[in-house]
Amino acid sequence: MTKPSTSADRMRRARERKRAGSNIVSFEVGHDAAAALERLGWISEGSCSDQKAISAGIVTLCEQALSQGLRPGVTGHDDDLDEDYELIDFDP
Repeated sequence: MTKPSTSADRMRRARERKRAGSNIVSFEVGHDAAAALERLGWISEGSCSDQKAISAGIVTLCEQALSQGLRPGVTGHDDDLDEDYELIDFDP
């Protein structure tokens, strides 16, 4: 069984993240967005309710998009999604 972290442990980790320039961001991911991540291969099949899988999928998606210089655009549209996006072919 894992020992619960103390407030001192959490503060130490927060300070380490701040020094490293990292942040923790919390936001709601709706079912449609999770389903799109699954359909597009960013998370494995059946992972739509797995918070760690969704988080890892979003981080990987963001890292890939940023490494490719992806910007919001209107060059492509997926009929199952509400937003326009720029099409870039990369291997997740």
